[in-house]
Amino acid sequence: MMNSFWWGHYGAQNRGINWMSWEKLAMHKNDGGMGFKHLSTFNLDMPSKQGWRILTSPNTLIAKMYKGKYFPNCEFFDSSPGHNPTFVWTSICNSKFILRVGCRWRIGDGNNIPLWNENWLVDALPLKPINNIDLTYSGLMVSDLMENDSKEWNVHRISAMFDQPSAARILATPLYPSVTDDRRLWRGESKGEYSVKSAYRICVQKLIDTSHMRVNGNWNLVWDIKAPPKIKNLIWRICRRCLPTHVRLRDKGVECTQVVSNAVNNNNNAQDIIFHILQQLSKDDSAEWKAVRIVASYPDSKTQEPSARKWRKPMAERVKCNIDASFPANSDQVCIDICIRDEHSAFILAKTEWLNPKSEVHIGEALSLLSALDWVYELQLGHVDFELDSKKVIDGFHSSAKDLF
Repeated sequence: MMNSFWWGHYGAQNRGINWMSWEKLAMHKNDGGMGFKHLSTFNLDMPSKQGWRILTSPNTLIAKMYKGKYFPNCEFFDSSPGHNPTFVWTSICNSKFILRVGCRWRIGDGNNIPLWNENWLVDALPLKPINNIDLTYSGLMVSDLMENDSKEWNVHRISAMFDQPSAARILATPLYPSVTDDRRLWRGESKGEYSVKSAYRICVQKLIDTSHMRVNGNWNLVWDIKAPPKIKNLIWRICRRCLPTHVRLRDKGVECTQVVSNAVNNNNNAQDIIFHILQQLSKDDSAEWKAVRIVASYPDSKTQEPSARKWRKPMAERVKCNIDASFPANSDQVCIDICIRDEHSAFILAKTEWLNPKSEVHIGEALSLLSALDWVYELQLGHVDFELDSKKVIDGFHSSAKDLF
């Protein structure tokens, strides 16, 4: 019905010609589809949002009610529909796989994170213990892999329990002393909160195999065109051979007369039509095109290259702290450079600091800002302007919402 509505014209009575199946239309735009929703898949994302609330807010009234009725003696992920469940609870149970894939732990003290069968590493891949590991390790928490007197990994214990790749992944996971509470995060959003949009992407990847229907190519060239949506839609239809050309109509078993315009005569396909139209347009606009080329080649053209942004000194009685984080390819650490200058551009202080382990770019930039804030606070410099080149960190710093990553 939805496919007929999309391809139909002139009211609901005209079903039109279904040039493409709904499965192909529902593919992501980057794969050659239109990005429409699979309703059956989308309907799983809504109850999984309720499951996320039960998982992350266990003290709410509805979470306590579900736990008391359906999983009083186990955790949410270990629960089952049970006897005579409600439709809502059945739907939540059917969508739990989305939460398993999409959520992970933010490591605080590690006392609430089970070591096994939980996503607490960034890559969410399972850990591989060594073959002779004791079965008594099954009840361990992530905190058991840390040092007792500091928030650092216990390298000896980790190396004794896991194979080399798993141990390297654990040791590459940063631990931040400022983060003290364990909390579940949604990996699909930078804020760490569940969203139906990101859950839908996970659900499609798990349930629907579109690898055999994808059309390779940079489809962003079509969707990023600065043109009205109907023009983008037309170009997409041309690329996907969804126009009523003579060849395509004949493929659909539609008889059409040979008395057609020159553009679509002689069994032309969609590509021939668009090339014909472009050829006509190029002839009409040839004079304008030549004029543009002449202006572009003129040596005294006023077109200027964008100038590099210059450093600006701070206002009176203030200092400026410039911060930069670099990620050397031959190192497993993040290099932080901090430079402080006064209102006359005179050098005051500078330092370089190395952080271990290497992290993602925006995390490294955020840590460099945190290090600079601590250092400036210790120096008691008064009014300070901070300058760095990470827009994501700057926006997150000024945002009222917390970025849980």
